[in-house]
Amino acid sequence: MIKVLFVAHSGTRLGGATPALMSLMSMLRERYDVQPSLLIPAGDTSILSDCEQLGIPVYVGRYHSCCSVFHREARDVLRLVKLLTAPLIDRIGLSALDRSLPDDFDLIYTNDRMVIAGGYLARRRGIPHIWHVRAFGREVHNIYPPFWSRLMNAYADRVVGISNAIIDSLRPQVAEDKLRLIHDGLETDRYMELPRKPHKGFHILLTAHIVPLKGQMEALEAMNLLVNEKNIDAHLHFAGVVPAYGSRKYDRALKEYIRTHQLTERVHFLGQVSDMSDLRSRMDTELECCWCEPFGRVTVEAMLSGLPVIGSKAGGTLDILEEGVSGLLYELHNPADLAEKLAWVVSHPAEAREMAVRGKQRALDCFTLERSVSNIHALITDTVVE
Repeated sequence: MIKVLFVAHSGTRLGGATPALMSLMSMLRERYDVQPSLLIPAGDTSILSDCEQLGIPVYVGRYHSCCSVFHREARDVLRLVKLLTAPLIDRIGLSALDRSLPDDFDLIYTNDRMVIAGGYLARRRGIPHIWHVRAFGREVHNIYPPFWSRLMNAYADRVVGISNAIIDSLRPQVAEDKLRLIHDGLETDRYMELPRKPHKGFHILLTAHIVPLKGQMEALEAMNLLVNEKNIDAHLHFAGVVPAYGSRKYDRALKEYIRTHQLTERVHFLGQVSDMSDLRSRMDTELECCWCEPFGRVTVEAMLSGLPVIGSKAGGTLDILEEGVSGLLYELHNPADLAEKLAWVVSHPAEAREMAVRGKQRALDCFTLERSVSNIHALITDTVVE
C-alpha cells in the first residue's frame, strides 16, 4: 500500500482542477494499492463533505495559493506583495504544517501549479514529490512569482502536464527528464447523450466561467456575423458565472455588446447549470473559445454528449479535436472564421452529425478516467520505487 498526501490549491468544488483531483483519488483508492489523503488550505472547505463520503482523510493547513489576477486597481499592489512573499511565509510556517500531519506518507502529490507547500513538505521529509500542472501561468495573464518555475524544477521529482501545450510551456524552466504528459480523463458514464429535443433555430452553447480568456466576446462577435450577415436564426447560450476572482467589467462589456448589436433576444445567460446533459440535448453545437485552455474537460464532455464541437486552435484543445474528423478548429481571435465554422455546421447537418459520432468515439478511446488514473498510478509507483 502506497500512502499519498495530495495537496490541493483550494478546498472549493469550483473549477476543473479540484473535481479532477477528487476523481483521481477516488479511483486510486478503489482500484489500486494507493491510500490517498488530502491537504487543503484554510478558508473554503466545501470539499470536505465530498471527501467524507469517499472515505478520504482530509487535513486543513495554513499555506498559500500563489497565483493572482491583476485588475488594474489599487489592490494590485497588495496582490503583488502576497505573490512575492507567500513562498517565504510558507517556508517559515513549514514546521507547524509538518507537525499537523501524519508521518507515514510515501509520496506527496501537488495538484496544480499554484502551491509550493507540497514541495517544501516532501523535501523536509525526504520523500518524493510529484507536481501535477493543470493550468497555465503568465500565458493567460495570471501573475505568478517570477521565480516560480525554478521552484517547481527544484522541488519536484516529476512534473505532470495535462496537455502538450502545458508541457511546452514548462520546458524552458523544467528539466526534460522530469516532464510527463498525462491527459485528464473523465468518468464517461456520467455524461449521457440524450435524445435531441426538438427546437426552432440553431442553438450554440459555450460552457465556462465568465472571464475574458474563455472567449465569450469572441463568440458574441461570431454570433453577430451569423445573425446579421448570414441571416441564420441562431441563439447563443452561456453556461457559467463570474467567478470570485473575475471582474464585473467584462460581464458588463458583454451585455453592452449584446444591446448595441440588438442580440438581446438571441443571447442567454444561464448561470450555473445543474443538468448539463439535458441542456446539451437542446443544443446544436458547443464552442470552446478559450485562448489558452490547459486541457478542456468541457470539450470532452460536449463530445461525450454527441454534440459537434468547434474549438480554438490553441492550448489543450489541439490535443482533443482533430480538424474535420472529431471536431472543427478556428483561428484564434478570428470571429469571422468562427462564424464560417458555425455556418458550415448549419448547412451540413449530416456531416456534422457524423463528425460528432467520431468525436464521441475519440473521447471514449483517449480521455477516460480509467486511462488517466492508470498512467498516474504507474508514475506514482515508479517514483516511489526510485
